[in-house]
Amino acid sequence: MEDRTKAYFKLTNCIIFFSLELIFCSISSIEITPSFSLNSYSFGVASKFKISPNFFIYHKNNFFKTNYPFERPVIYQKVRNKSTGVNEQSYLSINDDMEKINIWFGRRYLDSGPSVISGLFISPESPAVDNLSYQFKLSDKIKLQSNIIRLDSRKEILDDGDGLDRATYMYFNRWYYHHRVELKYTDFLTIGFKEAVVSTGENRSIEWYYLLPLGPFHTEQLNQEARTDGLYDASNLSGIGNNDNGMVGLDLSLLLGKNKLYGEFCVDEFQLDKEDRKKMQDVFGFLIGFSSSKENIDWSIEYAYASPWLYLNRGKFSSPDVKGVSLGLRGPNLQSLSIKPQFSFKSYKIGLNTQLWVKGSQSLDTDWDAWQNKIDYFDFNDFEIEHRYQAFILSEGKKRNYEFGFSYNWLYEGSMQIYCSATYQMQN
Repeated sequence: MEDRTKAYFKLTNCIIFFSLELIFCSISSIEITPSFSLNSYSFGVASKFKISPNFFIYHKNNFFKTNYPFERPVIYQKVRNKSTGVNEQSYLSINDDMEKINIWFGRRYLDSGPSVISGLFISPESPAVDNLSYQFKLSDKIKLQSNIIRLDSRKEILDDGDGLDRATYMYFNRWYYHHRVELKYTDFLTIGFKEAVVSTGENRSIEWYYLLPLGPFHTEQLNQEARTDGLYDASNLSGIGNNDNGMVGLDLSLLLGKNKLYGEFCVDEFQLDKEDRKKMQDVFGFLIGFSSSKENIDWSIEYAYASPWLYLNRGKFSSPDVKGVSLGLRGPNLQSLSIKPQFSFKSYKIGLNTQLWVKGSQSLDTDWDAWQNKIDYFDFNDFEIEHRYQAFILSEGKKRNYEFGFSYNWLYEGSMQIYCSATYQMQN
């Protein structure tokens, strides 16, 4: 028995040794990013494991104080002493030699279309999400992008148990399906056709009919059994309803030398029937932007609009968000203006991010009540004005970057941060 124990011990040591050797030998790069401000901090460690020229794994941990001004929101839940740690990104990437096929699986940051600052379907400001994504180059002029995103689960109380701590809950699983077909019409004009749907329901799993590469989601909604658990309008006074919140849209990008004019449009609700149009308004959003890159100056400006009821639906928890943070615009019933200039001097960059929102009375938490409840498209009588700013100086090197910056209202109203950060890269 003693000899067998020693043999197991030696075998375990060998496995651990070779596993560590395999891991460290396959690491192609390590990135360490400590950041500090007057009353906050962040410490990120990222590593890239290159298994082959066409296959790598990327992982990033981040330990931070919850008021740190990240450029994109970082989702967390458990907090101790106002600090927490998360797996910010962790995914594998596979592609072919010609990069006509790209596949990603795990948690990473996504976007959709030409937008630089905001977005209607998947915004460059959205948090990292758990997803399976792929991009196929169908021809020299056509690309297909598809994303299957797992949103956070929610629960709804069914019975409070007479206040005796014996409550019964209804648990909702939530999924966000998105695909985009890009057509490079000419060298200066690119058009993207896109569609998305949030599916939700009690213990709901992936719906295979939403995985069809080119199948319109709305067609599948009409031809599949509707899920109606948790509808806000259970009486169906507004017609046949279901839990799935579908949206369609398009984007376009027009290149004019080193300048780019771009836009995005989304339709959430559109009534074909004349009688229904008297009771339900069209629900939509749009974005228009301009970016320029000339010599030492890069800058972008965007205006975005979300109509009342955008992203809201009669289905329970059917908005495209993760723990209340939207994957698109911040919510319904708002306007925003964003400006983002950046100046370059040798190895230095100076940047400024400025954003202004005018918000109406609705948010992602608003219960759906759109039937026979039309709201003027520019009704901001009960409006709130929010704004945030960030300025920074960045020094870039081959293996290390340094940044010094200032932010105001970046995460919370009234918050101000003066921070400095460094990024160190080590390559194998």
